[in-house]
Amino acid sequence: MIRNTDLNHKGTKTPSILGVLVSSWLAIFSLSIPSSRVIAQTDAPPAGRTGTVTGQIVSGTSGGGVPGGVAVILHAWDQSGETVMLDGAADSSGAFRFDDVPLQDGWTFGAMLTYNDVTFFSDFVEVKPETSELVLPLTIYETTPDASSVRISQMHAFLDFAPGEVAVSEIYILSNGSDRAVVGGTTLADGRTATLEFALPPGANKVSFKGDDSGGRFLITPEGFADTGAVQPGEGATQIIVSYTLPYSSGMTVAHPVNYPAEATRSKSR
Repeated sequence: MIRNTDLNHKGTKTPSILGVLVSSWLAIFSLSIPSSRVIAQTDAPPAGRTGTVTGQIVSGTSGGGVPGGVAVILHAWDQSGETVMLDGAADSSGAFRFDDVPLQDGWTFGAMLTYNDVTFFSDFVEVKPETSELVLPLTIYETTPDASSVRISQMHAFLDFAPGEVAVSEIYILSNGSDRAVVGGTTLADGRTATLEFALPPGANKVSFKGDDSGGRFLITPEGFADTGAVQPGEGATQIIVSYTLPYSSGMTVAHPVNYPAEATRSKSR
């Protein structure tokens, strides 16, 4: 359970370094992890040098297989957004290759595919002045509905005060200690399927999520919200940022249950 008591005026300050750290995590979430949503390329890439992009699909699950013939999409980004999107396919061994790919210094390339209804990204590689070939290893995982391996590595809550209400933002950094992507193991009260459920305080409204460009990943529930996305293996594999408001009253307490093991929680009022 997270709790921030005695919230009259500004609440209790935590060291300023916390704000710096969380700002960094927000940047990583919104900029370094590109959205899995496919964006159509509207402008032709500038003429210039071209190169080859290759990769090999491998399974990170013990005993897992590698699909042959699966569709692979190659993306590139610069600071302004997506610059390249090319369709391809892996061969029977899971190898893929793109020829005559436009290359520009500073572009970042990544490959993606969907396997068992879960989207996986390759490593991301930046184009250097001497680059003529890029290699993008791409690891996939088998899936499981069992969420017992999921834990909250870090949870941070921020409270901002406005006339008549408190605006709350919560950041969940989730880790998965198994070698399978966790997805679809929760049946909600209305029959819909999700991966994880999270609680919000009674009376929470104006609930919104950062990074859900499609608007279909998160579901509002009577107790809070549910995440339908997969939690892939690894430390800090998934981040969730949820915001909401609560009616303000002097001396109020903001609290709600936390449904998964939490290793570190912090809150800050401002």
